[in-house]
Amino acid sequence: MRTHRILIRNGRIWDGERFFEGSVAVKDGKIAALGDTADFECSYTYDADGDIICAGLVDIHTHLRYLSEQFYEVDGEPMCFSCGVTAAADGGTVFASAALEYSALKTRVFIPVSIRDGEPDFSLADRLVPYYGQRAVGLKVYFDKGVSGDCGAAPLKAICERARKMGLKVMVHCTNPPTSMMEMLSCMSEGDICTHAYHGRGHTAAEDGFECLRYAKEKGIILDLGLAQGYHADINILSEAVSLGLAPDTISTDLTCDVRIGACSYGMRQAMDLLRAVGMDEESVLRAVTSNAAAAVDMEDGVGHLTVGGNADIAVLRYGSTEGRVTDKNKNTLDIKEGYTCMLTVSDGVVVYRSDRK
Repeated sequence: MRTHRILIRNGRIWDGERFFEGSVAVKDGKIAALGDTADFECSYTYDADGDIICAGLVDIHTHLRYLSEQFYEVDGEPMCFSCGVTAAADGGTVFASAALEYSALKTRVFIPVSIRDGEPDFSLADRLVPYYGQRAVGLKVYFDKGVSGDCGAAPLKAICERARKMGLKVMVHCTNPPTSMMEMLSCMSEGDICTHAYHGRGHTAAEDGFECLRYAKEKGIILDLGLAQGYHADINILSEAVSLGLAPDTISTDLTCDVRIGACSYGMRQAMDLLRAVGMDEESVLRAVTSNAAAAVDMEDGVGHLTVGGNADIAVLRYGSTEGRVTDKNKNTLDIKEGYTCMLTVSDGVVVYRSDRK
């Protein structure tokens, strides 16, 4: 159903920072009222029946190219919308495409900088950053022995310095890094993003008793999950970090081509369910996929919060009994007993997804 006058009533509203009871009214693609909506006339009413009503979720590390049939010719919107995601950042775009401009998703892009023979190659960034303009929020570097080789910290430091001169963030893929996590993080600055911060290969966050993650938090570096269906997150390391108060600042999927469109078996739902299962509280989880995530990719203007007059990007989420299992790269497994189901997604005031589980 597609409409521009919507009332979502009887829910637990998460506005990006706090919970309160009430309803959300939508008119002409904007939030018309929050909480008390008694005087609002609408053409479509949805009863949330106590479910969470929040801003559309923000996935700061996905790969829209690989959610598509071929090079953005078919976009990744179905997988995102069915999980409540209305904004996403592509974590490594290697070609110019106008499709991001016309997508119903709100988008940002990280342009990859490769490390070859110990030296950073900025040629792609020099070409694509001007092309994408304000959508280009940062540079993406694979600081991984399997990709960059045993290069040491010098090339990463050079990439971080170049990004700062360009006014961009750096997203660092840090699985199996060629240095300690502490040495890697010391090259980064406030606002940079350490994705896969809870990985379990090579130099990990557990190596120094999680002091590297404490350092990152103090420095303002964003610690991102980057789950990739458990490929880039070790369940034991993640669990211990959460117990120490070092939970992710943002929760992202690192979605690639191995997905089931619409099933949510490999998407934001799984990532959020895992964090709840290892002890992250609900407010922190929601903050990590709304307000924190929007700020991480410079999308705070109308994204990640529910505010009167703001964009009508909305997700209705139900939390309850479920059955699932996450297995990480090190063969650790965790059974998921409770989790989230996306019941409704609204993008710019248009209903783009509705679950048949109502």
